[in-house]
Amino acid sequence: MTKVIKQLMSIQRSGAIAITGALRTFPMDTLDICSFLLPAILTVEKWCHRAAVRLASVPPKHPLYKPVKLNKGRYIKQHKTPLLLLLNHTVFDPKRMEKIPTKPRNPAEIGKLPF
Repeated sequence: MTKVIKQLMSIQRSGAIAITGALRTFPMDTLDICSFLLPAILTVEKWCHRAAVRLASVPPKHPLYKPVKLNKGRYIKQHKTPLLLLLNHTVFDPKRMEKIPTKPRNPAEIGKLPF
């Protein structure tokens, strides 16, 4: 994973230099701030957290509901799946997620109260 992060950091550095027009000897932290970019590691953390939250909020009829429910909090020494790694990397508990059911609504009745 560190190799991928280093590659992302070098790509982000090239983009930040192109955005700001800075010299290539400019520090990376300052480049990120001046170009309004998150550091690469935080961007990856954000993507992982977003994916884990989306997986935790799937309805019970979804095919991934049961594997997500079973894999959170488990510890396996060998043959770790990407789903297990993703769910154990994040801090939240999917069992405590509120699930809001969606209800279809007639588009012709927009503006009318549903009751």
